[in-house]
Amino acid sequence: MKLIRYNNYMFFVTMVSFIGTVGSLFLSEIMNLVPCSLCWYQRICLYPIFIICLVSLIKRHSNANEYIKYFSGIGLVISLYQYIIQMTQTKSAFCHLYEDCSAIDFVFLKFITIPFLAMLAFLLLFSISFLVKNQK
Repeated sequence: MKLIRYNNYMFFVTMVSFIGTVGSLFLSEIMNLVPCSLCWYQRICLYPIFIICLVSLIKRHSNANEYIKYFSGIGLVISLYQYIIQMTQTKSAFCHLYEDCSAIDFVFLKFITIPFLAMLAFLLLFSISFLVKNQK
């Protein structure tokens, strides 16, 4: 199995996290979709990845991969959980009484929802973080 160079990896992760960050801000600020609690938890995992990548690219640090693994792994679990409760239309213990985390605000091809897109981004970031060649 061929490993990915660290600079290429950081550029790719920066682009994926930038697209996810801009996409989530577009949905909430431009499209006026109010994020639920689980969406906020996913944002808490996604936004630092972009900042960590920027700092790592500017300062040329080679240890950002570990942080990206942790944040993307936690975000993957949260987005998978929200996607499951959306598809099964069950209530979540993590959501408030006045908001519904199982509500589907956006759907494409009958199964692609916003948590599904977040899950794909986190899965991509998490899985590719294991294919990085260390620069030591």
